[in-house]
Amino acid sequence: MKHIIALLLLLGAGSVYGQNFKGSIFFGPSFSHMRGDNMVGYNKPGYHLGFQVAYPVKKNLDISMAMSYSQKGSRRTYDQYGFPRGGGSFWHLLRAHYFEVPILVHYYFLDKFEVCGGLSFGRLMGERLVWTQGGGPSGDKNLRNYEYAIQLGAAYQWKDNWSFYVRHATSLYSVAPQSHGTILSRWNAGLLNFVAMVGLERKF
Repeated sequence: MKHIIALLLLLGAGSVYGQNFKGSIFFGPSFSHMRGDNMVGYNKPGYHLGFQVAYPVKKNLDISMAMSYSQKGSRRTYDQYGFPRGGGSFWHLLRAHYFEVPILVHYYFLDKFEVCGGLSFGRLMGERLVWTQGGGPSGDKNLRNYEYAIQLGAAYQWKDNWSFYVRHATSLYSVAPQSHGTILSRWNAGLLNFVAMVGLERKF
């Protein structure tokens, strides 16, 4: 982690003093759920924000590294009679706070369009679990301290230096400490974060 932060600071300095680096900030809402909690749908709202430094490898190809804050977790929904949807006896709300370092490759085409993809390293900063609707938080430890995820996305530059983007992040392996499942485990994946993000990016 210390080496990653040092590299980001170096890249940040390069974006200020070197013409080859491009800096930006990004922010927007997130919608998440967890595969393995017996609840369906991106029902847990949150937000994400951060800053990014990109290096142009070619005219239409960049590689970037970012530092960001992201809210993840899951939330149970209820029908019109107040009964919980989904099976099992899982929680009402699990909110997780992550510090993340995404490393992405960006490909630009048709002047205003972009697709991107890569890996993200996350460090859990805190979590809050509520078992029942209207209940208080539980102090139990439910998630691993670290997460490795894959990110995919697309963007459209709708104004000079402003882009609108959509991205999706998926855990590569379970964030539950007692499970060793992966994204490829069909029946016993543990808990995997699924996060849909939309937002704005301001480039400098």
